[in-house]
Amino acid sequence: MQKEGLTLFKKFFGQLTNKKAFYILVIVGIVTFCFSLFNGFVADDISQIVTNPKVQSISNIISFFRGGTYLGNEGLNGLYYKPLLLAFFSLSINIFGLNAFPLHLFQLILHITNAVLVFYLFKHFISRKISLFLSLLFLIHPINSESVFYISGLQEPLFFFFGISSLLLILYKNHTSRNLIRASLLVLLSLLSKEGGSLFFLAIVLSILFFQNKNRIKDMLFFIPSIILYLLLRLSAPGIVTNHVIFSPISSLSLTQRIMNIPSLFYFYLTKFLYPKDLVFSYNNIITKIDLTNFYFPLFVDVIFVLVIISCGLYIFLKNRKHIFAYIFFCLWFAYGISLYMQVIPLDMSASERWFYFPIIGVLGMFGLFIQSLHVKSVDIKNILIVFLSIMLFSLGFRSVIRGLDWQNPITLYTHDLQLNKNDYLIHSDLGYELYRSGNLNEAKAEFEKSYKLFPESIISYDSYCLIDAIIGQKQGNKELLVKAIQCYEGMVTHFNSGAIYDRLVTLSLLNNDIKAARKYRTEGLIKFPNDPGLLNINP
Repeated sequence: MQKEGLTLFKKFFGQLTNKKAFYILVIVGIVTFCFSLFNGFVADDISQIVTNPKVQSISNIISFFRGGTYLGNEGLNGLYYKPLLLAFFSLSINIFGLNAFPLHLFQLILHITNAVLVFYLFKHFISRKISLFLSLLFLIHPINSESVFYISGLQEPLFFFFGISSLLLILYKNHTSRNLIRASLLVLLSLLSKEGGSLFFLAIVLSILFFQNKNRIKDMLFFIPSIILYLLLRLSAPGIVTNHVIFSPISSLSLTQRIMNIPSLFYFYLTKFLYPKDLVFSYNNIITKIDLTNFYFPLFVDVIFVLVIISCGLYIFLKNRKHIFAYIFFCLWFAYGISLYMQVIPLDMSASERWFYFPIIGVLGMFGLFIQSLHVKSVDIKNILIVFLSIMLFSLGFRSVIRGLDWQNPITLYTHDLQLNKNDYLIHSDLGYELYRSGNLNEAKAEFEKSYKLFPESIISYDSYCLIDAIIGQKQGNKELLVKAIQCYEGMVTHFNSGAIYDRLVTLSLLNNDIKAARKYRTEGLIKFPNDPGLLNINP
């Protein structure tokens, strides 16, 4: 029976065509992720979509190019510039309403499409069968599952789609002016989906340098206008935060301290790729001292991994020299792709599974080129490899299916992830917000207090910590809690530069029937933030 199964397997894949590969990827993608289509909004979906009136009106589409992704007192603000992401959100809401299903469906279609494009990328360098296996790994690997389950994670498959489409144009099409202009525009769309689109610009430069013999400089010049246009849009967006703001525990560290975290961050991505057992949507862990567990052991594993990459490269150079440039290409792809997330420039989390969406291509490419260079001739060894790789694909796909169940709703996700990462301030904060929305105020308060104690430098956790007392105090008619909330916000004024804090103080003072205090806070706030709409609209 086993031999018959292997014979059918070989017969099917022995005649593997591009069309067959396409159908396999579509079917496997649907089977793996279809259960997640009915999941709801979670985490940043709430602030970016559900409670963001700007996104809910298509008439605001121009404003998406003038700010960040979050609605603040003075419009869209935040650390990141992703106008196309907001445009897709807005388009979906205006067509289908405030419904998570069409967004999940679009995200799944986009991810499957990316897997097909990945197949064509690998097929340019590697055999069709190995390319299909690698693209299946990309499709179903649990480390990529968050980019399918998490609506706010749409930025990953979106920027990847435009970027890899541009790269494939360079690799497969003649370098006519028309094709180069198309490729340049696709890079611009990738950048407008996420800043990580710059990674594809580097990939295109490398592909021109490595695999093209003439007109290299001329072809690269076609991409300069798109880069300049993006920079002009990005720098002219007033809502984007450009000064140093503490968004996460790792952003509170000095450059030296962040560099000290690099071994553990690199180790994080390796372990999630090689053994994706424990998956959590938020990672804000940091190390502040060098020790065996958090520094030397991860560093040792990282060095071993780098040595394996070098050894595989030397083997390819000796056995199949014509593929060495392709191997170096994917090696560099992984190196600069992962370096973006090593916190030299601090990000809003320490690490994220979905940030591996681009670097994973480098790892898979190197692996595929090495496998192709082995030239296995033994039938028995080939059969064993087929069985092993089939079991691996099934196990990874099943893990992604199980992970999708965690994403059904916010409470399910947060309670599950807190069991694995109890000291993450953001998960406690998000759980507190969901408990508050469901009316469990005392439980919400407990979560907000945990979040504040873990990371008081966060304006999000600090605000929630103060506000919950005001909400409970107002509901219970407890003046003491209301006064406590006001005192809490007075403490916030000395730590954060935000007009929203004065808005809170004015509002709470009015609830406390203290008109004098409300006028004082409004006056102080307008001196610091004369254009704050919240303060301008309140006239106690």
